Amino acid sequence: MQLRSAAGVVLAILAGCLAQYSSAQSSAPSPPPGTPPAPPSPGTPINSSQTPVPTEVLPLNGSYLTTKDQANGPTIIVNEHGEEVVINGLGWFGFNTGGTAPLDLTKGTTALSQDFNMIVWRMKMLGFNAIRLPFIFDSHWGLGLNPPTALTRACVVPNVTGANSIDGSMIPPAFPNLPLGNTNSLPQAPPTVNEGICNYYMPADSTLTRFVWVVEQFIAQGFYVNLDYHGNKYTDSLGNAQGKLFIDLVNEPDGFGINWEAQPLLGYPGLKDLYLHTIDALYPICPSCIFLVEGTGQDKICGNNWGNGFATNQTLVKTVDVSDPTPFFRKVLQRPWLAQLVIAPHFYCPGVSQATECYAGPTQWQGFDDTVGYLSVAPGFCDPNTKKCKVFSVIVDEFGSTLNSTVETSCMTSIIAYMNAAPETGNNHAPMLSWYYWAWQPQSNGTGGMVGDDWTTIRWDKVNSLTGGTNDWPEGVGMAPWYLKAFNQTAPTFAVSPLSNEPLNVTIVNTATPALPGIVRRRALSA
Repeated sequence: MQLRSAAGVVLAILAGCLAQYSSAQSSAPSPPPGTPPAPPSPGTPINSSQTPVPTEVLPLNGSYLTTKDQANGPTIIVNEHGEEVVINGLGWFGFNTGGTAPLDLTKGTTALSQDFNMIVWRMKMLGFNAIRLPFIFDSHWGLGLNPPTALTRACVVPNVTGANSIDGSMIPPAFPNLPLGNTNSLPQAPPTVNEGICNYYMPADSTLTRFVWVVEQFIAQGFYVNLDYHGNKYTDSLGNAQGKLFIDLVNEPDGFGINWEAQPLLGYPGLKDLYLHTIDALYPICPSCIFLVEGTGQDKICGNNWGNGFATNQTLVKTVDVSDPTPFFRKVLQRPWLAQLVIAPHFYCPGVSQATECYAGPTQWQGFDDTVGYLSVAPGFCDPNTKKCKVFSVIVDEFGSTLNSTVETSCMTSIIAYMNAAPETGNNHAPMLSWYYWAWQPQSNGTGGMVGDDWTTIRWDKVNSLTGGTNDWPEGVGMAPWYLKAFNQTAPTFAVSPLSNEPLNVTIVNTATPALPGIVRRRALSA
């Protein structure tokens, strides 16, 4: 699939910030305090040194997210109470591939795969607390594609209990050797499918309205939402997302052929300037958002994946001859939004990366350390001039595997060891136990889905790889489904109305930054 997006600026739903002003909000709200001047016209080179740094932002008087340095540990993500927030997330695409909804609510044979609320409930019961939603504004593939696919339809609703039941679909063949909770019944009842009509509650007037509703519904069910950028606009609506939003600024920038430095002969902007310009513009609007950045331009480092190019070791950068993010990090250390920035690498196996070497064991771990891991432990990145240093928080923004070969299982075992900072992986990185698994649906090339090819059966081997506690997967990455004692039942049930009581008030703002070239992406159906 060729992406038709102009991916120069983040596409984001910036809800929590405007909620602080919801009582005074009109149909045409004034720009919030601290909004910087309009950015350059399309095609105008960005000089980040001339980009105004906001000095006034919206007050953080509600829920919010930020990062916190620790004297004897990694930098962590915390909420407004100073409590650590650990992300166990999942990708679900469709708004970026012409689906006009998370794909694919027409597949399978029952409400288990065809009803949106039912799928969200299943995700919750598996222990996921966050969702990653790729999207674009493109009229062929994204939120501009109208009318949206009709998804309100009659469907078969299984019994809640008994043979071939809703609850039965959530019981693994065997429980892992970990502390168990109540394994006799699920802690939350599934949502009701009224009169056998799936998705009766889902908006159908426009794809954009449906997308905003999907974000609202996930937040209403206690999820954090990662808005995975694929466009050149952003919306600043929604009133209930304070402290729930992660903004993924540019997905796999390697795929667009851009480097940290501008490439004038090709007409490509530098990722450094795109990131700085974008966050400078968005931070005054959403100081409670976490901004996720992916690396680029370092494919030649063995063990590197798309999105992981953050190496700044000058000997390595010059010897291998790769793009250098040092100027970006030097600027970041001076920005008021430094604590809102999180490094977001992708860890993949050969089914996605096409790697023929450095995909497991010490060579893989060295590649991860060189390009990402060093940022997560002291001293982190140090400005060679000012000597100021910063340790960054890291979220593994995508990882996953089909687990259909010894190569894939060996690679995934190696990735899990690295994310746990197991002793054999060395001490040049911190544990990375906040993550987004790719993906829910089975037609994701190179990884498959959390459900099988029938769109209904849970892939329990993948669940076990995330929980650990089995012979095949002794170590996991912290996920706790409903049957484990560690299951965190913080989200509300579906007793709440699935429709928002507040009118959707969507404001689209064109940020007018240079476009990136359209290319054929590595994975035909993916983020």
